[in-house]
Amino acid sequence: MILAIDQGTSATKACIFEPPAVLRGSATVPVRRQFGHDGTVSQDPQELVESCRQSCHLALVQAAISAKDLTGVALANQGESFLLFDANGVPLSPVISWQDTRCGDVLLRLAGAPGAEAITALTGLPLHPEFVAPKLSYRLGHLHSTAGVRMGTLDTWLMHELDPRHPFVTDRATASRTMLMGLVDADWSEDLLRWFHVPREILPSVVGCDQPGSVFDIEDTEVPVLSSGYDMGLALLGHGCTRLGDVKATFGTSLGVMACTGARPQVVDGLLGTVAYQWHGKSTFALDGEIAAAGSLLEWGTQIGIAHSVAELVALAESAADTGGVVVVPAINGLGAPYWRSDVEGVILGCTAATGRAELARAIVDAIAWSLRDVVVLLRESGFACDTLRVDGGASRSSLLLQRCATIAGLEVLVSTVREATAYGGAALAMLSHGLANEGDVLTAARDSMRSFTPGLAPTEDEVQRWGSAIRVALTRSVSRQQLFPL
Repeated sequence: MILAIDQGTSATKACIFEPPAVLRGSATVPVRRQFGHDGTVSQDPQELVESCRQSCHLALVQAAISAKDLTGVALANQGESFLLFDANGVPLSPVISWQDTRCGDVLLRLAGAPGAEAITALTGLPLHPEFVAPKLSYRLGHLHSTAGVRMGTLDTWLMHELDPRHPFVTDRATASRTMLMGLVDADWSEDLLRWFHVPREILPSVVGCDQPGSVFDIEDTEVPVLSSGYDMGLALLGHGCTRLGDVKATFGTSLGVMACTGARPQVVDGLLGTVAYQWHGKSTFALDGEIAAAGSLLEWGTQIGIAHSVAELVALAESAADTGGVVVVPAINGLGAPYWRSDVEGVILGCTAATGRAELARAIVDAIAWSLRDVVVLLRESGFACDTLRVDGGASRSSLLLQRCATIAGLEVLVSTVREATAYGGAALAMLSHGLANEGDVLTAARDSMRSFTPGLAPTEDEVQRWGSAIRVALTRSVSRQQLFPL
């Protein structure tokens, strides 16, 4: 039995898998985020730890087993979220979310510095506040001293708090998302540490994704941690996307579109080059088209009063024949791939006296599909066929959303039989790397699909141009605001 913990942005999920892919029990515990008008997005470090404990307990109860029946733990984390804490595990900051955009003038300073382009070439990551390095650099600049300070991504924090020995480590894949490690390196980059003014001593040791070397105290039983990684990379394995060009999308808070590039990293302008996961010392690389808003966009629709719940919003969208000409640019947390502009704000265009809640709801759903199309177009231009997309995540329960994605992006959408692909990816990595299941059985289960959506009538040229025009309006408006209100 493998207990997979997926500590995500809006919830912590615990799933118990019996090899190769039998889900014996699961539980979900919501976690909160705090939003500020200044770009602040944070979480309570202790709440995340307790959510892991609670979800593990509930999953064990549902599976009718005890912690003594577990062979190991698989851990998945948010990737780019981090916090500062001391050697005793006392938080010195809240968890600073990957959605947080506060990094002062760090990116402006670097963008104008000689050799700044080398950062993206080295890391595969654009200069953008989603990643740890610029936000960490900004916060360290406000400390009187870094003596005794530790920086941890969420794998670091959870292993420190759930392991009685309190190790200070991070896994290789998660470390690749900090912008402090080269894409093909095995340790922190001295050049990157110097560029971002980050002392090496505050950083955890880097360990293999299949050799975390930790144990978790689960209901007074020490269970070894067999694998660790970040959510989107593990979801790639959870879909069985191990072949060059395999593409998956996880509809979570954001939309994680990822294409497997195998044993060789690739860097494409507008996409992230990243380590997806590591197995027996060999990394599997991917191109990542992280779209900033998916589930969070649907939730935003309820916050502004279009509907009382996400389910009601989707039902409203289904009742509309089309958007009535309304276009939503979903930059509620800036624009992710392929634009990578954190300063862009959301825009709604095309409203008339005939526009109602149903048309606005439909435009919100379509905005996710059009965002996906932008990434798919770029992948195709980079040589990937992108004729099939494997999907999972909460928002993938909407048939309308998946059909619109299939039609607007022009590909077949396959819904995985494994609903929790991130958790299963972590469990699969644990099983494969420690000989607990046959590789063929694990990948067959991961690639199995229960539903498919095929493209309908392709978007008209007018629709394509309308989306492109809306994006240009959002980008141009952002430039104008920068001229009026310099950062």
